[in-house]
Formats: sequence, C-alpha cells, structure tokens
Amino acid sequence: MYCKQCGTKNDPNALYCKHDGVALHSAKEELTLEKESNKYCQNCSSQTLQGALYCIACGQSLEKIIQASSGETRFKNEKSSRRRQATDNETVRPFQTETLVGSLKASAITIAAFMVVSLVISMMINQAVRSSMEDDLLGPLISSLKVVSMTDIFMLGHLANVDYVASAMFLEFYVKTNGSLYLFLLLPALILIPTGYLLHRNNRERSIRNRLMKNVSFAVVYAALVAVISMFSGISVDLSSFSSFGEEMIIAAEYRFINVFVNALILSVLFTSLGSLIGLSADVKQKNRQYGVSIRWALLNQVAGVVLFIVAGLAVFHVHEEFKNDETFVKNVVGSQVGGYMWNVAQFETLRFETTVYDEQVKASYSLLGGAKASEDEESFQEVIKELTGSFFWLIALVPLLLHFQAGNQLRKATEGQIIPELGVYAASFGLVNAAIVALANFSINTNFGDLFNVSLGFSVIGSFFFGAVAAFVIAYLAVLLTNRNGDTEDTV
Repeated sequence: MYCKQCGTKNDPNALYCKHDGVALHSAKEELTLEKESNKYCQNCSSQTLQGALYCIACGQSLEKIIQASSGETRFKNEKSSRRRQATDNETVRPFQTETLVGSLKASAITIAAFMVVSLVISMMINQAVRSSMEDDLLGPLISSLKVVSMTDIFMLGHLANVDYVASAMFLEFYVKTNGSLYLFLLLPALILIPTGYLLHRNNRERSIRNRLMKNVSFAVVYAALVAVISMFSGISVDLSSFSSFGEEMIIAAEYRFINVFVNALILSVLFTSLGSLIGLSADVKQKNRQYGVSIRWALLNQVAGVVLFIVAGLAVFHVHEEFKNDETFVKNVVGSQVGGYMWNVAQFETLRFETTVYDEQVKASYSLLGGAKASEDEESFQEVIKELTGSFFWLIALVPLLLHFQAGNQLRKATEGQIIPELGVYAASFGLVNAAIVALANFSINTNFGDLFNVSLGFSVIGSFFFGAVAAFVIAYLAVLLTNRNGDTEDTV
C-alpha cells in the first residue's frame, strides 16, 4: 500500500504511513452517543422500554449525538502528537558517525566563512598601517611586509594566546600573551551565531538539551580543525638585512595548539548555543522540559549582562572629556575591556591587577565590597578609582539582580517539576558560562627580558563561577517566592 501524501510503500496491514504518519485508509465519521431520557419515541410517540436502544414500534434510535468528528482529523492529531513525542524523547548522541559527518561539513563551511572575513580584515589593517607609515623611517620595510596575515586575524578571532619570539646573535627573546580582548568576541559571534541557527533550523521542536548536545558535537570537530590550522598560522619576518650586526634576526608569531583548541571549543559551544535559541517553538520556550528553559535563561542573561556593560564602557570612553583626544580605536578597545570587567565587578567579584617591572612588584585590587586596595601608594590608587567610579557606582549591582529576578519569574511560570533543581541548573549554567568568559578574557603579558615587564589583569575563574552561581540561585529563588501570588509553586518547592 502506498501513501497518498508522500508515495512511500507501506506494509499492507499498516494503518499509518511509516514516513509521515498520514492515515492510509479512509476514515468514517466518528460519533459520540448518549442515551436519551425520554419515555416516548420522538419519531412515533410510542412508549419506550427501560434500557432499550431502539423503539420497538418504529425502530428509531433512542440515542442522541453529542459530538461528531471525522477520522481524518483524528489521524492528523495523532500524527502531530506522535511527532511531538518523538521530538521530546529524541536523544542526540554527539559522537555518532552520522552526527560527526554532519558536524564536519558544518565546521568546514563555518571556517571557510571565517577565513573570508579574516582575509578582508587583514587586508584593511595592512593597508592602514602602510598608509600611516609612508613617511616614516620604517616606511620601506613596512611596505614590503604584512603586519598581520589572514590566519592571524583568524586566531585572534578565537582569542588565541600568541607568543612573539625574536632570535638574534644566538639569543632568543619572547613576549607571551595570555587572554584576549572583549572586542575580539565580535568576530566569532558574527560567524558562529548564524551557524547555531542553521544547525537546528529544520527542527523547531527539538529540546534545548538536545540542541546543546548537537552543538557540542559540532564544537569538538570545529575546535580540532581550528587547532590544526593554528599549527600553520602566524608570520615570520626576517630582519637580517636591516641588522647593523650582520647577524640573522627573525621575529615570529606562534600560537599554542591546546590553547587554541580549548578557546575554539568554548566559543563555538557558547555562540552556536545562542544561535540555536533562535526559532524555537513556543512549546519549547514555555515548558521547562529537560531543564531547557533554565539553560536558555542562563545563556541569555550572561550574554545580556556582558553586552550591556560593554556598550556602557564604550559610551563612557567616547563621551567623557578626559578621553576625547584619544584615538577611536583605543577608545573602543579600552572601553569594551573595561565594560566587560565591570560586569564581573557588578557580581561582587574582585578585579586583580599585578605588575612586575625590574623585579619590583605592585599588586592592586578592586571590588564593590572590599573597595580599592594596593600594595604601593594605596591612598593615591583609591583616589583614582573614586574619580573613575563616582559615588553611585555600586548601582551597577542592580543589573545582574534584575536579570536573575526576571529569570526566576520565568522559571516559575515554565516549571513542570520541582523548582529547586531547575533553579540549580540555571545557577550552575550561569556560573559555568561566567567562568568560561572570565578565563578567555583574563589578560597577561610575560617576557624573559630579566623580568623587565610582566603584567596580569583579571578575575579568579573559580571565584567567578562561585559568585555567579550563588547570586543567580539566591536572587532567582527570591523572585519565585515574591512573584508566586497564586501559591502554585508551594507544592513544587
């Protein structure tokens, strides 16, 4: 028997198509009947016997129709129900051969798009540098060299650590950077968020947990390919002809395989997960099946907080009189970095700064609770921080408070089980994403020039997870209690 809808051949005894679930047999109208309580037949007025279904005089049915529905409609509803149930029960296995092959294709396309964008950006940077140094003494040198390559931009887009190594006269000097700038997050977001959407565009009913599993499969393959590319990335410049000593002088930029893999893995999971939240069905958004709503709000609130503070940082550095004479590029870099750090400060985390210059070490820190502290000239440091932050700087703590409060209210409405575990998943997911972003953005520079200059700036990764998760759980739980006006959560807490 062949399906009239899709043409698939089915077993002769099958009632529904194995491909699309459409009914294979014509269905008669279904009736719901109820026994009438009249003592006389409405057709011939003869007296009816107790319990009889038909009139003994004329054979008229003594039942009345209270509901009628077509079998076709019933088949369609059953088909839709089976599809929803199959989607809910679907288990995406990240490392199945079929899944990995699909991830490999998607990764190749994503990397190709990333490379095209990186090529355009590298050409623009090289041209800008050459134009700015045409009249400089180094003009002839710069005009024949590439300051950055396409692969350099590609690596920076994955926040990769870079090691600059200079070799001259049997000596080797290096500058190692760890961490990166928040501004560089724009590039992977531009590429990977659409990828996340495209990975799930044909299945709006897929649960968020299953979406994450598929994203992880993609991320592992993608990160491995990016790490392999890192082995062939970086530029090497031979300055021997410009050396007054007549010795070979080479400056090279190198990237670390493991670091690139980990960074690409984190970024691809984060941004493809954001993209996968686009186009969700209303049912998946509103019902917290498999903790999907908890994970969704954790991702959205973390990204919303970072974006809000980066925009605020950019606004301050572009508007403030003290920075009006700075270059636009400097304002964007510094403003976005300060804004990103302030998001963590708003969560009562401690920003730490440490520098070593000629074996002299200076440490400083700042937090909303502890204030400004420094190992050297603490009073001057406190004055500088006070001028930058102002008297009402503590109000930034209201931003994560409001975000967590909104999440708690939404989870209360979406919960299908016990609210405490669901809040726990929300808090843990928020803390993990918070710690991952901190690990990527913590910045440091180390050299081997006799400790000439070493500097580090950032937060504790463990502290970021702990403070972020605790604050998320406590505030979201308070939101559940305060917004539970109908008492419908009492049985689930």
